[in-house]
Amino acid sequence: MNNINPLYLLLFFTSVALFMIYQTSNMEKKTAYVIQQNTTLEKSGQYVKTLKDRWKNPKESQKRIDAVLALREFKAKVTQKSYKKGIYHIELKELSSLQLDKFNNKILNESVSIKKMSLLRNADKTVTLIMEFIL
Repeated sequence: MNNINPLYLLLFFTSVALFMIYQTSNMEKKTAYVIQQNTTLEKSGQYVKTLKDRWKNPKESQKRIDAVLALREFKAKVTQKSYKKGIYHIELKELSSLQLDKFNNKILNESVSIKKMSLLRNADKTVTLIMEFIL
């Protein structure tokens, strides 16, 4: 019978142990990467949920629009406000260019969905603004 050299056995078990250590460290790196990706995905999901809640809340959107319309410089200019089938329609008359610019800055900085915006030039240097918002 042939005897197996103990040195070969030692070499074999050492190589198996080194291979297992390498695989374990590789698996730890992959697991750490997956955990990092999972936390990044979770933060992104929370951010999207926050944005969705902010943009898709009709009562809050209407409150934000009404808050802009209730400002002293725009309150007298509002001639019509109506709500019909998820669309909030407003009309502002006789806006000067400066007032129009301020109104657009205020309304565009709010988180509301604008469906349509129309500008009609009046005879003098004023405009009529008609806007529709999706609530």
